[in-house]
Amino acid sequence: PIKDMVWHEGQVWCTNDYGIFSIKDNKFQRENLPNDISVSAGNMSVRHGILLVAGLGGAAFHRNGKWESIIDFSKMNLLLNL
Repeated sequence: PIKDMVWHEGQVWCTNDYGIFSIKDNKFQRENLPNDISVSAGNMSVRHGILLVAGLGGAAFHRNGKWESIIDFSKMNLLLNL
């Protein structure tokens, strides 16, 4: 099931707790993203041309075709020895 769905950079983006998906050319597909981005699956928001994705594992954003990780909680926990 889809948890969130937004329009960003000319396509539909979808997410749930297990991944980030897109609808391109009438095809629903899972995005093949690096782990530090895919752990952010869960919720989405778009504003001023930026797609923000955040979930239990972290947060990331997409702008101008490029993904950037904001925080990966598993890496943070390792650094803090939690």
